[in-house]
Amino acid sequence: MRARQAVLGWMLGSLGFAMMAVPASAQTAGSRLPVTFDVVGGINVSTLTVPIVPPEFQEFGFDFSVGNRVGFVGGVLIGIPVADGVAVETGALVSFKGASLDVTIPDLGSATGSLNLTYLDVPGLGRFRVVTGSHATVHALAGVTMGLKLSASQSATFMGQTVTEDIEDVSGFDLGLTFGGRVEIGRGLVDVRYTLGMVNLAEESGPDGETIKNRTWSFMAGWRF
Repeated sequence: MRARQAVLGWMLGSLGFAMMAVPASAQTAGSRLPVTFDVVGGINVSTLTVPIVPPEFQEFGFDFSVGNRVGFVGGVLIGIPVADGVAVETGALVSFKGASLDVTIPDLGSATGSLNLTYLDVPGLGRFRVVTGSHATVHALAGVTMGLKLSASQSATFMGQTVTEDIEDVSGFDLGLTFGGRVEIGRGLVDVRYTLGMVNLAEESGPDGETIKNRTWSFMAGWRF
């Protein structure tokens, strides 16, 4: 619990420092480069890297496949200008991630399940203007996204019965490389980004070094204030 509080404090402290630095950077950049505040919302299409079925289980016919989980993502994004056409983007996003799972059990049938993860995501991205048209502007995004786990649960459905329980043995912190793009039309925007999780969410790696990591596509639309 103390570790989670420390991570959250560090994230919020970093965000607060960036916001305090805004007036100076905005003054030097000039009025044509204002700090931007975007309210966004959309969906995550996420999955997890999951180790394959061990050979000893394959011999008995066990099999499973990992699929996508679709969940909400949304919050506030802050753009701090550093030069004409270049800004640093941060903010806070509530982000639902995880994966679905289909399992085949010999002589018993099939079961479905899911791992449900909720994060407070704090991006630290560079935003670069690449095209300016008469009606739209296109930006490229690149950087990292830090995630603080808010909750984790797993659910399973077998023979018409569903069981859901919280899980504790999932890393409380995630860090991923994020790449994407954005199209702005007036005050409206459409944002697409992919985050490649770098942190092993499991307490330990598998016998052959297998890890469980987030892989997430985020599709968001929003409005600038």
